Amino acid sequence: MTGQSATGQGGPYLLAVDAGTGSCRALLFTVAGEQVAASLREWTHHEPPGVPGGQDFDVEANWLAIAACIRDALRLAGATGSDVAAVAATSMREGIVLYDATGTEIWACPNVDSRAAQEATDLIREGAAERIFAEAGDWVSITSPARLRWLARHRPDIFGRIHSLGMLSDWIVYRLAQVQITEPSCGSSSGMFNLASRDGRQRSRRSAVSHRPCCPRVADPGTAVGEVTADAAAQTGLRAGTPVVAGGADTQLGLLGAGVGAGEFTVLAGTFWQNTLLVDKPLIDPAVRLRTLCHVTPGEWMLEGIGFYCGMAMRWYRDAFCDAEVAVARSRGVDPYVVMEENAARIPPARTASMRSCRI
Repeated sequence: MTGQSATGQGGPYLLAVDAGTGSCRALLFTVAGEQVAASLREWTHHEPPGVPGGQDFDVEANWLAIAACIRDALRLAGATGSDVAAVAATSMREGIVLYDATGTEIWACPNVDSRAAQEATDLIREGAAERIFAEAGDWVSITSPARLRWLARHRPDIFGRIHSLGMLSDWIVYRLAQVQITEPSCGSSSGMFNLASRDGRQRSRRSAVSHRPCCPRVADPGTAVGEVTADAAAQTGLRAGTPVVAGGADTQLGLLGAGVGAGEFTVLAGTFWQNTLLVDKPLIDPAVRLRTLCHVTPGEWMLEGIGFYCGMAMRWYRDAFCDAEVAVARSRGVDPYVVMEENAARIPPARTASMRSCRI
């Protein structure tokens, strides 16, 4: 499924590229922050045969989807690549891309990859998970240490070639500008960051893997880190030389965009639902219930609890029950969820008596 929208404006524009759990999208904004065009393509992550819980991130197919979204957004805005002043990327957290010494992508997975359940259990049993959490603030069940152990155990051919590791937003920057960088908000979801220093390059005595990939240099969100290459320009329609700027993790950027301040409890709804609280120090939950990640702004961190797949239930409902709404949406050129929400708004609230009769 694709989703597109646009409003007529004039450049210059800022381009945001987002690699989410269930879709990728490209969005054009004016320099004042008004959205003028958006394009979306849903994607799925394939389960490799014989790997229970495994989900692979297809870097080649997914890059083509991202490039198509960028071209669509430019077309919808009536713009060219020369109208784009800068581009930045965001993504789901925890998803990683591994590179060899030549910079070739050799393995990638999304945040929902759960193939390393046994390795995570081993880290907990050995006490390594507690040490990782105390320094990095994230759960081993969804982060890099357990996945690297899985590769060492099951795919030594890949593990032996690993040179560097990046997050999915970092990978978009790499595809655009051929530079390897990370930034603290998404980088800290690797489970290999030091929260206090907001850096992943410091080798830790608490490392739980015998071979620790190189983490790229860290750049604060909003920092220009490279330029769109000629190859990326040909694929996306952007102008070669367009500045590429470090972005941030999807949830933390959502909090920034909503103007959330320290001490405010906020729920952000997407494929996952994040329950968050911003704090001014890297607090660690001693009961390992909440995780801690770096925020996009220096000197702030985010406590978070996650509801998994909440938003994906809406896709299931659309595909299972909303064929008519999907057909109407296509005829109107809008997202099916727009029509679903319009129809839902016309349903009157249930009366109290009726609601009582439904209680168990």
